[in-house]
Amino acid sequence: VATGTPIFVTGPVGVQPNLGFAAEELNPDNWNGNITITLTGWTLPSGGQFALYDTNGSGTTTTDVFFSTLNPGATIASNSFTIPPGFHEHFTFGFTAPGSYQLNLTWSGTHFTDGAKSQSGIIGFQVVPEPSVSALVGLGILTLLQNRSRKRA
Repeated sequence: VATGTPIFVTGPVGVQPNLGFAAEELNPDNWNGNITITLTGWTLPSGGQFALYDTNGSGTTTTDVFFSTLNPGATIASNSFTIPPGFHEHFTFGFTAPGSYQLNLTWSGTHFTDGAKSQSGIIGFQVVPEPSVSALVGLGILTLLQNRSRKRA
């Protein structure tokens, strides 16, 4: 992503909504290993890119990139990561342009009784920029002036 490109994010603790992936409804005793989540395709708005990432710890500058539409080969495991059954994790979802994003994901794992299981789905995001503080203040002042002029009339 070019320097100066706006980034729209959601996800880390303190930023709402706090999004992530969960497998906590799965009993770890029923699964042979982890559940793999893979980004298999995407549809992006013009000029848009998407990344899913997390920082290693409080106060560090190390960032782990799990999904990237810009450079999938530069992610930790080529747009794939695992979570253990019974677990959930929050991530930062980053977008570079307003618009509609469609992400194709596949979840897979090995169940002890039923064998290999896989399910695909699409999640979508409609990215809209938040209004700037100055725009909100200006709108508030305009509303006050309009209400004041109505009272005088």
